[in-house]
Amino acid sequence: MTRLKPPARKIPPAVADQAKLKKTSSVNSQNNNNNNHTRQGKLQMVLILVMAVCMGMTLYVNVTSTSASNMDMIQYSAAFHQAIEDFRQGAMSRKSTTTTSNQQQQSSKQQPVLGDSLIAKLSCEPHGGPADEFAQEMIYWEDIPSDALWVSPFRQKRGEHRRYMTFEPDGGGWNNIRMAMETVVGLAAAMGRTLVLPPQKQMYLLGKGDNKQKRHFGFEDFFPMQQMAMENAAIDMITMKEFLELEAMTGNLKDKATGRTSFPPYNRTDWNGLSGMEYDELREWLRTVTLVPQWNPEKCLAAFPANGDHSSVQELIDMQQTIHKEGIKIESYIGNPVPVDGPPIDRMKENLNNRRDLCVYDEAMEKEMVVHFACAHKLGLRLLVHFYEFLYLEDWKEDLWMKRFMRDHMRYNDDIQCAAARLVHMMRQLARKNGNPTGEFDSFHIRRGDFQYKNTRIPAEEILTNIRQYLTPNTTIFIATMKGTSPSLNQCESTTIYTSWMTLRICCRE
Repeated sequence: MTRLKPPARKIPPAVADQAKLKKTSSVNSQNNNNNNHTRQGKLQMVLILVMAVCMGMTLYVNVTSTSASNMDMIQYSAAFHQAIEDFRQGAMSRKSTTTTSNQQQQSSKQQPVLGDSLIAKLSCEPHGGPADEFAQEMIYWEDIPSDALWVSPFRQKRGEHRRYMTFEPDGGGWNNIRMAMETVVGLAAAMGRTLVLPPQKQMYLLGKGDNKQKRHFGFEDFFPMQQMAMENAAIDMITMKEFLELEAMTGNLKDKATGRTSFPPYNRTDWNGLSGMEYDELREWLRTVTLVPQWNPEKCLAAFPANGDHSSVQELIDMQQTIHKEGIKIESYIGNPVPVDGPPIDRMKENLNNRRDLCVYDEAMEKEMVVHFACAHKLGLRLLVHFYEFLYLEDWKEDLWMKRFMRDHMRYNDDIQCAAARLVHMMRQLARKNGNPTGEFDSFHIRRGDFQYKNTRIPAEEILTNIRQYLTPNTTIFIATMKGTSPSLNQCESTTIYTSWMTLRICCRE
């Protein structure tokens, strides 16, 4: 149960417009080019028109006064910022595709500008409300400009070939998908690798129902992935299409079994909107041209030496062996956690829990051009784990940076945050109408119908009895539950329930 309280402080409104990235259509790289000449002709006409406009603008600037020039600069600044907004709203495939070599592309990434974070801001007025003064209570993240400059000690040096991480999204429901994706982002940052975002695909339980809603999703539909990479030196991201064009179609990927150059199925680079069968083809091919770590979060702890020097890998292994000679008593940590700046061996001992092994990012793995994290249940390969349970960074300062990074950047896009803000604002208004002057209300997420054991599917009356001790008489309750699982829970939009011990006003939403 979560009790939401009114915001304790007001934060000045900020403007940050986030839109869903546009869905690109699948294009086979072997399509014939019969219409090239026609397209080139149209392109030439467009270029001529653009040149004419530019010449006109140049003439206008030359004949205007100084004051008019100043006004032009103001207009240019506004246009520039609008262009930045348009860039943010565009497809991820626009990013860094004009460089002539892989090394040039990597070195062209600009250093983040301190204090210039768009993710740190939230304005809901462009997204249907509520007013910014009400939306600010949704902000749980912090803006720490210096965090934007941290980079992994394993980040490749200038002139070295770019190194990548590809991955397969989890096959479970959204929360499992999100959790595994956070772990992958953490691994990419710790390894200093460029993260390749999977193509848009169907996700389990999302897009069900009629065909009027979107059915194929990428992570950029939910999180500010592009801004995250733009504002932090620690991580870089590109799309699968960019990766295949940069590395696969240029012959840089080799089959691990034969050593021969390997190209993607059908020489296809754009896999957005792919079906389940097409996705299987892509991921099976990726597994043949990459290193697939056999890292099982249930059996090992992903460990990263503090200084990026692989001579210290043996020190981590020695610590792990010492720990298991002494034994681990998990109960000793209950209510007595190791300090965040505690000795590395104590922090490792606590994090290992019942696991015996370390999955160390060693020199051999660092040299691999592409590391691919598969989701293969039969092989025990599934990153269904919270990043803070799986990643062990020997340097405690790096460990805290990782946790701040996730808190401050892995938050939902503005349109999703603002949808939640509208709901909270509505509930506060309803609570005040129901007699709570401060607008406080209680909320529940009641899962129904998808548990493994049937005895967990208890009736609403029993749930009400179980939560009685936590509720305030005459309270207003928001319930999020599943459609069609219990009429007594789903047919209660703004319903008042009278019992012998309290009155409940309940507002349900699916």
